[in-house]
Amino acid sequence: MWDSPSQRPEHFSLNPYSSLNEGLVFAGLGGGGCVGSSNYHDSSGHGNDGTLTNMNAPTDWVWEPELNRFALDFDGTNDYIQGSGAGVSGINISIALWARFDKVNTIAALFANRANNTNGSLLFLLSSKITWDNTTSASRWATNYVPSLATWTHLVLTSDVAGRKLYVNGELNDTGSAGTAITGYVDFRIGSDTSAVQYPIGASFSDFCLYKRALAPSEIQQLADPSNVMLSGLVLPPRRRIFKATAAFKPYWAIRQHQTIGGGTI
Repeated sequence: MWDSPSQRPEHFSLNPYSSLNEGLVFAGLGGGGCVGSSNYHDSSGHGNDGTLTNMNAPTDWVWEPELNRFALDFDGTNDYIQGSGAGVSGINISIALWARFDKVNTIAALFANRANNTNGSLLFLLSSKITWDNTTSASRWATNYVPSLATWTHLVLTSDVAGRKLYVNGELNDTGSAGTAITGYVDFRIGSDTSAVQYPIGASFSDFCLYKRALAPSEIQQLADPSNVMLSGLVLPPRRRIFKATAAFKPYWAIRQHQTIGGGTI
């Protein structure tokens, strides 16, 4: 694990050996040279990049020692990321992120790709609780979870035909009825609604990921471990040769991946 920003590679590539790559639609991991710039790079390879809007890139990209990675700070006034694409049709969805909230007593959007409250998703705080609209407010699920302030928390929301679930720091926190299948969406935003520029959020986010499937509990636990997401789970630092490892030679970085690489079992 890196001890400072200078030791952390600025660009990351997805780890093709991890199941966490399966069904990934968008991954905001701070890769692609976007740290310190207005570009919010999609590391999934699908090109769903975003742009920092009303934000000051040199100061809003903040190194977080607790997570050992960069995060984006949203001021709760008018900051948001305007994305491109990053939608999922159907009912099988997962949204995962690290979040630290500055205030939770307002209506505030985490993620949105809905159009005029008719389709898509809106993940937001309502009466201080994590709330998720699948398609319209008629399919709203208000969880019982009120986030803590000034504390990094890993959140995952999943949806499938069996229902919706909220995981907090890798553990199941709440369950709800199944949502409505999504049939359309608009370009996503993080930190604002998409039916209008409204519901700004005062928070910091890192590793914002969208999946077109419901993640398994074991995968969610991997994402909730700060050392796994970038070091031994979802991504690999670039420019490191992947080769056939042997029992006699297993380099430290390969051991940390806990993957089968080439023909050798790590």
